[in-house]
Amino acid sequence: SSGINAEYGGPRVDGDMENFSDEYLRNATQHLCQNHLHNIKHSSDPWLEGRYKRVLYEELAKDPIRSAKGIFAFTHQPWTEEVEKFVWEGSHSEKPGGGYDTQKDTATVVNEWRGRILERHL
Repeated sequence: SSGINAEYGGPRVDGDMENFSDEYLRNATQHLCQNHLHNIKHSSDPWLEGRYKRVLYEELAKDPIRSAKGIFAFTHQPWTEEVEKFVWEGSHSEKPGGGYDTQKDTATVVNEWRGRILERHL
């Protein structure tokens, strides 16, 4: 099918990866990769020109202000001091916490997931 897949729709992976079977994680990873490849393939479709903005997590985490400004400009939303403060505070927190916190130092944790992958998953 053509168009962008906006939903994950595959197996849900929550919690500690050690609690999931290799087959389950392989299927979840395969599903995510297929969706990403589909989206990359169709992101240059002519009908999407000007309607689609690819946002890479790594870029968003490393430079959240610049990335958010780009998203706001793309969606024709006003960029205000309040928005900038919200983005800054949400991406530069020094409080310790888990992976699902809404505030963290994104530039520091951007590649943290790499250390969580177990050798048996590679």
